[in-house]
Amino acid sequence: MAGGEHQMSAGGAGQGKVAAPEKWLNRFVRAVVLIERVGNALGTLAFTWATVVLLGGYASKLSSDEDFPSATAIFFIEAARYVLYICRVLFILLITLTSFLHRCHQTSTTI
Repeated sequence: MAGGEHQMSAGGAGQGKVAAPEKWLNRFVRAVVLIERVGNALGTLAFTWATVVLLGGYASKLSSDEDFPSATAIFFIEAARYVLYICRVLFILLITLTSFLHRCHQTSTTI
């Protein structure tokens, strides 16, 4: 085995064991997913709060001149995030569908 290579067995006694780089990568991915989920939860909470404050008529109850612009900024930033997420999902769906239709067309013309 050359330097830097890792060997994994396909079954038997070594089953269920993962090489060290894969363990590190799995831990890293789990940490990133956890951070992203917490960020999404906080963003959703902030968006909900800003929506209730702005559309629920509580804007007059805000204490200082900085609260209303802060709530408005949170509202628009989170709304833009949702719109960008939907656009990204639709783009991925469009690319997948185009690729699928292209493969189907190639298969039907070769038969």
